[in-house]
Amino acid sequence: PHVRILAQCTAEWLAHVLVARGLAEGQPLRVSWGEFDSVMPEAMAIASSETPPDAVVLLPWDRGLLAGNHAGVDERVDATVGFWQQVWGVLAGAPGVRILQVGVDARFTGSMGVHAGARSGEIAVSRRTSAALRDALPVGAWFVDLARVAGDVGRRHFYDHRQYHWAKQPFTHAGLAELAAHLHAGVRGLRTGPRKVLVLDLDHACWG
Repeated sequence: PHVRILAQCTAEWLAHVLVARGLAEGQPLRVSWGEFDSVMPEAMAIASSETPPDAVVLLPWDRGLLAGNHAGVDERVDATVGFWQQVWGVLAGAPGVRILQVGVDARFTGSMGVHAGARSGEIAVSRRTSAALRDALPVGAWFVDLARVAGDVGRRHFYDHRQYHWAKQPFTHAGLAELAAHLHAGVRGLRTGPRKVLVLDLDHACWG
């Protein structure tokens, strides 16, 4: 299967790790990535392509959502979710393409601290945005809860802030490996799809 990553951060390293994960699981993947922070143009290209990918990974980043944005929580959440809904709508023009939507996470506590930040700061914004994305997903899409994935590893070991400023690639090696594992599970789940269930009614079973 062909998986394409559209991200608001650098996705090249994640693509390579996802290929390695697929090989380790016995499922070779062809993974490509779009231009840095060009999600909408890339989605439009997919919708008009004669050979679209089998699955598209959508990876948001917190630029404009968290740090430096002084708009209210509702405004930031609505703007972010609205953008990704537009992307989903564009990709709907490519029949058969499955969507893997990654959530958002607050890398930092922020100046408000843990208590206030969880009420109206960056923590609250990231949590509400992820929940809204998950609830609004189109039928058949797959959601990866980035905050949970990062929490399992530990944010100090999941994110590499220096690397983000250097290459706009925000994940450590451990973070890339963990995120790739969840993305691969999503690709596998989407390819498997819903299964028919055989129901045996014992009250009306006939025995020969």
